[in-house]
Amino acid sequence: RAEQAMFEAKRLRHNQALYNPGLEASRLLHLSLLSDLQAAIQGDQLRQFLQPKRSLATGRLEGAEALVRWQHPQRGWLPPSEFIPFAESSGRIRLITQWMLTRAVQTLARWQAEGQRLCIAVNITTLDVQDMTLPERIRSLLVEHRVDPQLLQLEVTETGLMASDADPIEVLHALRRLGVRLAIDDFGTGQSSL
Repeated sequence: RAEQAMFEAKRLRHNQALYNPGLEASRLLHLSLLSDLQAAIQGDQLRQFLQPKRSLATGRLEGAEALVRWQHPQRGWLPPSEFIPFAESSGRIRLITQWMLTRAVQTLARWQAEGQRLCIAVNITTLDVQDMTLPERIRSLLVEHRVDPQLLQLEVTETGLMASDADPIEVLHALRRLGVRLAIDDFGTGQSSL
């Protein structure tokens, strides 16, 4: 209990903190979610939801943003805020990103086969843009499914770009050379100067 209070004080940058049983229960819940996450990816518990993107000028549907949701067998639907931060801190976010990219490219391939030229945007994290294998993994997916790279858009948050430990420029240039579109998500919320 003293250790839990110490970590909470450090997290909040306070000199002291009291033990909070609610935080301990929350921590145990998140630990069990992390162990369930691998099974969720392999057991087809994740779902891709597509949020439409329309042109403000014409009202035409131009594509969608791919969003991940988890249908946990015991806890029901879990919003991203319940598992994404812990997936990021444990490094398992790369598994979720790969799952999302695969589903998005498969959807794009289906749309292309139906004669629809719509774009899908997928959020990637700071860890993803520091991963030198990301461009090749995306290239392989696009080639395998015969998808035009221009139809895939990768979105990275402004705060994520500015907070990255390693320089993401090389990976971003490699993605751009593939023909994949890049976008900054939540621009202006990080109060940074790009």
